[in-house]
Amino acid sequence: MINKLKIYTIIIAVLFVSACGSDDRSNVETPETPACDDDFNLAIQTVAPNYGASSSIALGCSSTATITDSLLIKGDSDYSVSTGSDSFYHIGRSGIDTIAKYQFETSSLQDWEYSTNNAGEAGSSNPYKFIEVSSTKAYIIRYGKSDAWIVNPSAKDAASFKIGTLDLSSYLGDGETTVNMSDATIVNGKLFIAMQRIGASYDYTND
Repeated sequence: MINKLKIYTIIIAVLFVSACGSDDRSNVETPETPACDDDFNLAIQTVAPNYGASSSIALGCSSTATITDSLLIKGDSDYSVSTGSDSFYHIGRSGIDTIAKYQFETSSLQDWEYSTNNAGEAGSSNPYKFIEVSSTKAYIIRYGKSDAWIVNPSAKDAASFKIGTLDLSSYLGDGETTVNMSDATIVNGKLFIAMQRIGASYDYTND
């Protein structure tokens, strides 16, 4: 009975405070939420609850909080997504090793899809993130390799997609082939890359 009385007292107090704060504020303007440039301006990667062999993309509008899901359904679950100024990049990770570009405005039409492995390269590059700098420059963070790619998001073919690399092999541990790049961001025009640098058995043995 005492606990119930406390709960009722709290509810009454909250209602009282709400009532006291409900004075006429009609002269206060509510800031308008900026409208989306297109129908969508955000992308969300979804996967099956049991991480089984299925995944899809959900697109939404940040100003209206509307979501449209079950887009780009795939038979694999190890996918991620990164966004650019007017497009999003669907990233096939471990063993898939592809990146595909879609415009928000025409989300059902694929602009391109390119491999994130070099020709004849052994092992999965396992791309984690696509960081768009401009319409002609972006970075691909490759978890399974020791170098990040510099690419051209406007490339018309695979041959002109990769335009450079960032060699991070100085951070390799003994006997390892990857620095486990897991995330990246651009701040004040500088690229910052996070590296897990874990061993083959996922142990933190490196300095």
